[in-house]
Amino acid sequence: ILLVAYFAGVALLGAGIGAAAAHMIFASFRSEPGVVVLILFSVAGALVALALQRYVIIIATAFGGAQTALVGAAALLGDPGAAQAATRAVYRVYPLDPLPNTHWDATAAIVLGAIGVIVQLAVTAKGKK
Repeated sequence: ILLVAYFAGVALLGAGIGAAAAHMIFASFRSEPGVVVLILFSVAGALVALALQRYVIIIATAFGGAQTALVGAAALLGDPGAAQAATRAVYRVYPLDPLPNTHWDATAAIVLGAIGVIVQLAVTAKGKK
């Protein structure tokens, strides 16, 4: 059951990325994608994610962990918005913008996430050589 859940999670993550890509592409033309286009992008995203599942998992965990660490650090430093985000249910622990009055949080999340990707690739690549 857990093996099926693992592959389903990777596929759902890819489908979400595909749907987001469709919306971003169509938003640049000031329009919205149709249902068929959205389904095609979602299926393509799911298939690509399944083909590249190692990298999808590494990137998702690195950036998810970076966001969680920043929200936790901001909550510990006394930010009320971050403290509220940190006490929500698990499925809402990654707010897209926990500190809306600053720009350093997005930059820090990207930098910390990139470091996480590099570390994970370096650690997991040792056994692949």
